[in-house]
Amino acid sequence: MIKYEDGHPSALAIKKLQRLLEVDHETSELLEALQSLQLPGNSDFAVRKLLIDMSSVDILLNLFDLYTPVGDYCLCTLLLNVLSRIIKGRSESVGEKHIQKLINSLSKLINELEENPSTDSKFSLIAAIYSVLHLSCTKNERNRTFISQTQTVAQTINFFMRIAELFDDLPFNTFYTALKEGCGFLRSLTLDDDLDVEFGLGSENARTIAKSDLCLEVFVKLISKILNSSNVSGISDLFQTLSTIITREELCTRFASFNGIDILMQTIYSNINSTTLELHLSNPSTVRAACRAIRNCVSRSRELRSSFLTSDSGADTGLEKLLNSALKIPSCCDEAKAALRDLDCKVELQELWNGRSQSGLLNSS
Repeated sequence: MIKYEDGHPSALAIKKLQRLLEVDHETSELLEALQSLQLPGNSDFAVRKLLIDMSSVDILLNLFDLYTPVGDYCLCTLLLNVLSRIIKGRSESVGEKHIQKLINSLSKLINELEENPSTDSKFSLIAAIYSVLHLSCTKNERNRTFISQTQTVAQTINFFMRIAELFDDLPFNTFYTALKEGCGFLRSLTLDDDLDVEFGLGSENARTIAKSDLCLEVFVKLISKILNSSNVSGISDLFQTLSTIITREELCTRFASFNGIDILMQTIYSNINSTTLELHLSNPSTVRAACRAIRNCVSRSRELRSSFLTSDSGADTGLEKLLNSALKIPSCCDEAKAALRDLDCKVELQELWNGRSQSGLLNSS
């Protein structure tokens, strides 16, 4: 990190914010300090560690507490956006007292949507809160456990329900970011990525979310509304979240009871002629997901194999050719071979090791 004669600009900005907390100040002074913290160079890990060591989390959230009661949502959003930049990858810097402040504000904002839903800045602030909560849960089982013991998940489902109710009355972009960040937050609760914890509760959290009142029904309703509006934004976030919370057969059955499978297939069919689909073979993660989906359909239902390989008219669907093309992508090779195997297609499986030494290998000394 570059050494500065008077101190790093970010450190000076945090000190200025601390001073502003203690005295009456102009909003312009606060904005100037926050803009300094948003400079691209301040995303460096060493800079962020310095800011965390200077109690930047406490300072920013204290300022958030100061401006929330007066309804300056734009400034509060900026404060939380700066906080998100600082704590990324450093979730241990956020404690339960910080999370509780955010949860209280989130609950209040969601309840206020019943009275005044048309404020864009309110949705932006909700999105910023979800962003901080999401980052607080990354590789941090302690924070995930604390949040899962509150009513935040239920509040989030209520928020999504409110979006569904307001969908036809507000421009989609008004609440899209909040929807996206809310989905990311829910997914973060299902992770099991904290190396300091032997057994995380991510799977249990996933089931709890899916079993929440109206959760799956609200997801299906939102997807249906977005699909009918010919707006693809948001659908991927909702489906990604569903894939992390529908982890048991009874949940899959419940999802299907809300016409979830029909909505899923409708989403695929409505985009079947999109030129974007031609790019999927250049996207390894999409190819791997498709291969796994095929395997999940046919591995225990052999009677479905013919449906994937031949159309109703008996013509070849071309799937085998596509899977063989996927073999050329190194990161997709294993999934593609597994899909070919489960479809009972010709596939060359390499025996990487059979437990026997190669000729002359042990006597090469």
